Amino acid sequence: FEHVLTSWFSTTYRIFGESRDATVIDIREQPVRGRWVAYNGSVGLALHSDWQSRDRMELLYSRYFYSDFTDNNPAQPLDHQVLTLGASMAF
Repeated sequence: FEHVLTSWFSTTYRIFGESRDATVIDIREQPVRGRWVAYNGSVGLALHSDWQSRDRMELLYSRYFYSDFTDNNPAQPLDHQVLTLGASMAF
């Protein structure tokens, strides 16, 4: 979703989720079945040149949620909070 506030500024909202059955190999080389689940929610601020332009710069904060089966390595856990700066331009 995007909420356009002015001709050059808007806020963005995104939600994504995925859930599926999966099999991984554990440290004893045995298959382990489980439910692989990951969800994220993002909010951002976008700058663009006018109302209908397709160019934009966006600052986005994302929060990720994982099941224990998905984030199963305590030595190197997956990121839960991400800050992203991006830009796009159409020709």
